[in-house]
Amino acid sequence: MDQQELFDLALRFRQAIQDVKMDRNFYDMKDRMNYFPRGCCDDSADLFGYYLLHEYHIPSKQGNGYCSKADTNHAFIILPDGTIIDLTADQFPFLSNQHGGIYVGQQNSFYRNLERMRVENHFDITHDDRLWHDYQAIYALL
Repeated sequence: MDQQELFDLALRFRQAIQDVKMDRNFYDMKDRMNYFPRGCCDDSADLFGYYLLHEYHIPSKQGNGYCSKADTNHAFIILPDGTIIDLTADQFPFLSNQHGGIYVGQQNSFYRNLERMRVENHFDITHDDRLWHDYQAIYALL
């Protein structure tokens, strides 16, 4: 799958998240996904990572690093070829010009400058009632 196809897929997934948010169909009102994209990078990466693997057989990992300019951690998807997919790139002013709020591409200066960078397996969303509910609500709109 090329970068444009990945971008289109990510954009559809992000739109489904926004639609679930508008419909107030997330797990409960305390679910942090209700504030998407703010504070939802970790969950979004796990949800989309699950979707990529189970629908398209595309493996991925979660990248997570500290952004000192924003004083927060940030999570995103890393594919085996190094492609980054960031469904919540628009949380950061330096990435807010990304079409649809999404970044798909190779590592740029933002990701290179993250501190305490870790690359780990995604959390298994099937083991968490909230995330599994949210995934089902998102998936129903795809």
